[in-house]
Amino acid sequence: MERDPEIEDYVTADEADITDDEYLTDDMGQAHDTESDEDSSSPDEGLPPFKRRRRESSIAPAQEPVDVSVRSHTQGDKRSSCPVEGCHGRSKHLKHHAWEHHIPRVFWDRPWNELNASPDYHRLRASCLLALAQCIIGPAATVQDLVGYVNENIPLPREYPIMPRTLNQMGQLTRTMRWPMTDTFQMLPINSPAVLIHWRIMMAIVCTMSPEKRSEFKTWGKEDLANLENQVKSRRVILQREDQESFEQSDGAEEEDEWTVVDECWSGEEEEEKEYEVLVIQEGYSAEDEEQDKVRTRGTVTVLKGPMTIVVNTGHPKDKEAILEGLERNGVSVDDVECCICTGCNVDFVGNLNLFPDTVYIASVDMCLGDLHHRRLASGRPFPIDKRVEVISTPGSSCTDISVLVKDTYLGIVAVVGDLFRCREDLEDQSIWRRDSTNPERQEVSKAKILEIADLIVPGRGPMFKVPV
Repeated sequence: MERDPEIEDYVTADEADITDDEYLTDDMGQAHDTESDEDSSSPDEGLPPFKRRRRESSIAPAQEPVDVSVRSHTQGDKRSSCPVEGCHGRSKHLKHHAWEHHIPRVFWDRPWNELNASPDYHRLRASCLLALAQCIIGPAATVQDLVGYVNENIPLPREYPIMPRTLNQMGQLTRTMRWPMTDTFQMLPINSPAVLIHWRIMMAIVCTMSPEKRSEFKTWGKEDLANLENQVKSRRVILQREDQESFEQSDGAEEEDEWTVVDECWSGEEEEEKEYEVLVIQEGYSAEDEEQDKVRTRGTVTVLKGPMTIVVNTGHPKDKEAILEGLERNGVSVDDVECCICTGCNVDFVGNLNLFPDTVYIASVDMCLGDLHHRRLASGRPFPIDKRVEVISTPGSSCTDISVLVKDTYLGIVAVVGDLFRCREDLEDQSIWRRDSTNPERQEVSKAKILEIADLIVPGRGPMFKVPV
């Protein structure tokens, strides 16, 4: 399936918190296993209503509610099946699949702050909504007609919460277009044209389209949005030249409160107070080889098991079976892993990322889910995974190395540091790490910071050790 190459400037957050343990249901409440349905002898027999073949017409007939958020659990598989007919995509995060393959960028709910503040951006969204109404209903249709059409023909099966960030954008759009303002925005029934920008509503509409219309719809607003983004980038450069330090501080503080990796992955408030276990499933080593300028190494692989399941460094490709055995030994499957963090880009740190194809990846300063990249890590600011796990910049061994802090464990604060500390012997023998460091002075500073913060350290190539008092 074709991927949008221009998605890396956007960050994502999935509000599917309430859907993790549900099945696809019809209006009678009966559960459907999507994989067993697809094996049925008849293409339509036993399928939920929204997956049955539709008649081609300019206005689709009234349909059953479209559930665009639920997970289909089959043999422990926690991924969602895309409800769009003919799309066989499966993902733990249906929202990101929808953005990547079905919904135009102009409707993604994570624009830059400056873009969200631009009236032109919201006018562009409104013009695309009007074009959508005319495409679905007819040339004389309005956005309010589209609201009525969706409420009557393709309502969602139930009400879903709307994230504060999205509510803010709906309010901005409503004020810009001078649409009637409501006390609250809701999706069942839709009570404002602004609610149409929500990804669940968009997916319900996409499910009624022919493949040709879906392909065309995905490109709507692309050029105009790119022009607006370029204008915003130009203003950013001016701001940075005038007062770069002030700009970075205000921008960072605002993002800090808005988003963490937990928004992507985590779906259970009941787990919030649970502590993390720090499990070293493969202990690394580093040993000089007899040949000059060569060293034999194996990277340490660590699992953080708690409110989320996180793997820190994934070993060398040849370590695959050992890692799978280590996960199984600790009651973890590859489908349980929600985030993979690589403290550096060494081969024996990143060698098995492909074991976890549907997770949030953090590798040095790059963070992504699928093709969606988050650039904030490059700033060097601390980045929260959730309330107890944080990624911090610890350059030295390389300029982009990071470390992971795990707070409130029964052992205290644990730092998983990669090559910042190769092993405990680093503390006494600086030659172990200095000869491979790209910047020994910066590494000294980073090491001192970790020694001040942490109670225990998981080094890149050795057993966990306690920080000396």
